[in-house]
Amino acid sequence: MRAIGVIQLVLLLWMGSGVLTPGSASAAPAAPPLDGGAAWYPRVIRLQHADAAHNGRILAATNTGAGGTIHESTDDGRTFRKISQIPAAPAPGEFSCCAALFEFPRALGSSPAGTLIWATSINTVGGGESQPDPNARIVAWTSADHGYTWTPLPAPIVTGSTGHGLWEPEFSEVSGQLVMHFSDKTQQPAFGQTLARVRSADGGRTWSAKVNTVASDVPADSPGMPVVRRLPNGRYVMVYEYCELAPVPDGHGCRVHLRTSADGWDWGDPRDPGTIIRTADGKHLAHAPTVAWAPGGGPQGRLLVVGKLVRTGGDTGQADVLPESGRTVLVNTANGAGAWYEIDAPVRVGIDLTPPDPGLYQPCQNYSSPLLPSVDGSRVLEIATDVADGTCKAYVATGPSSGTGDAAGVADGAVYRAVNLGSRRCLDVSEGAVANGTRIQQWACSGALAQRWRAERRAAGVFSFVNPKSGKCLDVPNGNISVDPGDKVHLWTCNGTGAQDWLPVAVGRSAYLVKPRNNQALCLDVADGSTADGAEARVTPCTNAASQIWHLGAAG
Repeated sequence: MRAIGVIQLVLLLWMGSGVLTPGSASAAPAAPPLDGGAAWYPRVIRLQHADAAHNGRILAATNTGAGGTIHESTDDGRTFRKISQIPAAPAPGEFSCCAALFEFPRALGSSPAGTLIWATSINTVGGGESQPDPNARIVAWTSADHGYTWTPLPAPIVTGSTGHGLWEPEFSEVSGQLVMHFSDKTQQPAFGQTLARVRSADGGRTWSAKVNTVASDVPADSPGMPVVRRLPNGRYVMVYEYCELAPVPDGHGCRVHLRTSADGWDWGDPRDPGTIIRTADGKHLAHAPTVAWAPGGGPQGRLLVVGKLVRTGGDTGQADVLPESGRTVLVNTANGAGAWYEIDAPVRVGIDLTPPDPGLYQPCQNYSSPLLPSVDGSRVLEIATDVADGTCKAYVATGPSSGTGDAAGVADGAVYRAVNLGSRRCLDVSEGAVANGTRIQQWACSGALAQRWRAERRAAGVFSFVNPKSGKCLDVPNGNISVDPGDKVHLWTCNGTGAQDWLPVAVGRSAYLVKPRNNQALCLDVADGSTADGAEARVTPCTNAASQIWHLGAAG
């Protein structure tokens, strides 16, 4: 966790006086507040394992310096009401931070399915950066009545007496055991901070020794803020920030990483930092991520990830903060493999990069914003925090989980490169040839003329794509008569027939399915979903697989 000292200071002031002196307040998001009160580090779940009367209700939790507040929605997130408060009761000079909320999907120990657990970290003010934290701990409460009342677990889940604290609990269920992931700064000086995990075979009453999940040999590295989801295929996915000082002093702004596990307990080599989540055009998220899985949008559903900032930059050099920050969710249809694409976040937070009060703004604005897809996956609810009236407040909104479904964003006469999200390779004219019948393939993106395509509008939402080097069109052989599954595409003299008419269909910002006009049940695809150079382009039945999604970005 980064900037923890300012979080502690803000929360201590809040606990002591209830008033914070604001700087020049930024405009609040155009979304309703959760309840109008002060709130940090929100979490949200939909009850799925309770009784028939409560399943489908949405519970939202927010953190305060003294504990947690639980809100309930019975109208799919349109409105919420407060139903309980959980007194974490930190001692003087301590504070509660960064809580988790989880519903038991099955009976665990003596606790039935539908039991709720809420956990928070208790740390010493100042312990996250410069002072020892002799009584760090993560404590938890359970609820047997859907969040209305809470009972504390008899002992802390984990404790620490050295280093700079324990942070950010996160729960999952693995083979009948309850697993808690967390950020651990008590292993200093060997590790600056690790991601660690423990497990319980009795529903949380007793716990195993901790095991590191991500632990760098570089003491300055700080992986933190893990969030875990179980996928329908039985695998687990984790996202987290990985703050590093090398190779540039800026540390790339705590880039968001992803890793997967076949069983939810074994996450591989702890020294493997994981995979950076990146779009086809090199954007990545930084700081405080969360992840959700949504059905639909592809044969494997979709992963949705949000982070505090959107940045761009490679593994060396400056990582610039982009204006999309605070208003972007990244989406992937291949369980995290390949490139990601952008959609609009339901809550839009205007990130202030030079805030008047860093101790208030930095740990508040769009900080660990949870996502909750609708049951059918067509929409997604987000709770995000922002500064208003001199304090941090939570805002909630629901929006579409996909793009506009039309050709919005494709401009007549614009020259694009088309990057396949499954392979991160570009749509390419084989060997840069200009002859009719030259096959179209994917190839490592190079900026060559063979990978440039000019969009020429043919009708509303319909375009031909012309290779500027040859002046010839992307064409389906005999496509003016019929277009069939498996037809390969090639280069051909532009002739104005339906064989060269294509409909870009936006699934996200600059991300499109590309359909032949004469058979819109088919999509431009790469043979067998290959990720290899030279794999042929063809049309296949649309499934929204990653190999059928193309990022159209400005060429050159």
